[in-house]
Amino acid sequence: MPSSSEYCITAGEFARLCNTTRDTLRYYDKMGILIPKKNKMNGYNYYSPSQITSFFFINFFRTLGCPIKELKEYMEENDADSFKNFLYSQYESLLRTRDELNNKIAIMSTGIDIINHTNEYTDGVVVFEHLEKPLQIFVTDVQSSPATTSGEIITDLTYHLSRCNLTSNVSSFPIGGIIGYDDLTNGIYTYKKLFSIASHSSEGSDIITLPSKDMVCCIQKDSTKNPNGIYDEIINYINSHKLTAKSDLFSLSLMNMIDTHNQRRYMKYIFVCV
Repeated sequence: MPSSSEYCITAGEFARLCNTTRDTLRYYDKMGILIPKKNKMNGYNYYSPSQITSFFFINFFRTLGCPIKELKEYMEENDADSFKNFLYSQYESLLRTRDELNNKIAIMSTGIDIINHTNEYTDGVVVFEHLEKPLQIFVTDVQSSPATTSGEIITDLTYHLSRCNLTSNVSSFPIGGIIGYDDLTNGIYTYKKLFSIASHSSEGSDIITLPSKDMVCCIQKDSTKNPNGIYDEIINYINSHKLTAKSDLFSLSLMNMIDTHNQRRYMKYIFVCV
């Protein structure tokens, strides 16, 4: 514990030295993790130079998301074993955060790759495409009947989103619907599953790797063409090019919003693996 004479830095000077605010210092004081010496004569708070190190220790672990309560518990124990355990717990938390970020980056990268296709292909035109690697998705069965629009499957959408939030390495955006290929060829356009993009490190019974990197696809923007017509064109393309469908039809909503002028805008990536 520093002697009283060491408390020679005013709160304002200490805040400037540590590049922080007096509000932050008051909060740390209130929480009992960085306590100044209070001068009863003038009402000022004073800090010791040795507390500068304490501040940066606290601030470092706060930037990592460490709760004040954990920091206080460690600082009150203040022994080698508790310090080691504290460091290990923070290190493991950082590793988990890194893995989560890497998976989100991988999912976002897939989304960016798909978005880039919207600039390469003509809106509403069916094309053949080869991906560098097959997509991996997370699926949820649809229970609603009928299930032809987002309004009709709102309960299923809500359930799917809740599952995404509880499943690691899965992004809730973007979301798509799956129409069975047999249903598609018979003119039945009802969703049997919902899906979201998953990272390639994901595992689980509801994580599916699509069977091919080749696909017949179409970008659809802002109602430029009836989606049922696009479905028919995809089937015709597959048949006319003597291809074999290896998956159901996937319709991924990259954008679906109503702006401040109450105008609906959307963008869909529709595809079948072949």
